[in-house]
Amino acid sequence: GEAVATEDPALTAFTDEMNANMPVINDILTTLLSSKTFEGIYTIDGKEALRLEIQENLNERLPELHVIAVYFTEFIVQ
Repeated sequence: GEAVATEDPALTAFTDEMNANMPVINDILTTLLSSKTFEGIYTIDGKEALRLEIQENLNERLPELHVIAVYFTEFIVQ
């Protein structure tokens, strides 16, 4: 038979909530990252500290999201 795509209501709600909060999330990340130097974040310890700082900032400004982990998918430094 043919596979039928079904919408997952929880996933849809999550996506909607994330999209609604993206301007705030982007603002938090931009502000945080612009205050960093390459030397401060290129080490494993630096990345771990940045990860925690992002998580804390997101949970402070958007407590309803309950951020439990931050993952870096790309790490590009200019």
